[in-house]
Amino acid sequence: MELNVQESSAGGNTTLFVLSPVLKEERFRVAKKLLEMFPHIEQVGFVDSKGLTMAGEEFCGNASRAYAFYLAQKQGLNQKKSLTVSVSGTTKPLEALVDSKESFVSIEMPLPSFIKPYDWENIHGSLVAMEGILHLVLENHAPDLTLFHKIKTSILCQSTPHAFGVMFLENHHKKLTPIVHVPQLDATYVEGSCASGSLACACVLCKKEQETFTFVQPKGSLSCSIWKKETKILRATVEGTVFLSPTKNISL
Repeated sequence: MELNVQESSAGGNTTLFVLSPVLKEERFRVAKKLLEMFPHIEQVGFVDSKGLTMAGEEFCGNASRAYAFYLAQKQGLNQKKSLTVSVSGTTKPLEALVDSKESFVSIEMPLPSFIKPYDWENIHGSLVAMEGILHLVLENHAPDLTLFHKIKTSILCQSTPHAFGVMFLENHHKKLTPIVHVPQLDATYVEGSCASGSLACACVLCKKEQETFTFVQPKGSLSCSIWKKETKILRATVEGTVFLSPTKNISL
């Protein structure tokens, strides 16, 4: 199988876009093979005329930002431009503001469906559910893969999200290490950065009607802005840099 692909890095979170047509029933096998071929890649997304579909059909905010940047480049845009993107894990398209000159993209994020306390075996945090992904925010907690897998096993016995992440927040909420599992691929990653996880953290931390948080993550930084009225979140955006490598053809 010959494939045309393109690597993206959004806030340090790497996605491999498959630009060639791939049948839906073949995507799981193709994604697994690509992740083996390119171990530095954290996730695979398939681009077609309908939009971007992640390999696990999950929602990925950073891949969505990178896809908006890809569309802007494809259209030859070299100035700030608003684009609408259709991506997996969401029920409606998302609005993105692309600054091609600065390699910078801000995207409107799906809002959480719930935020609730989490208490299990002396682990205390906040569960944040949104379309296509579920996150657990742990404040003042160093990243711990063993703990992640214990929590993941417990969570996945009770629910079936397209993706599940634990956001380990440290250093007075300034440092974030995201660990994310995609059940359909049976794959777990310590991500370079996580847009939806940043949103989850910002939603938990936000105490004002409008606040912006910047989280330093393993391979980049993301800023998340929240607008709310009383306890209701009205709007949320995530922004940061995006870079695309040249397209290339590979044999699978």
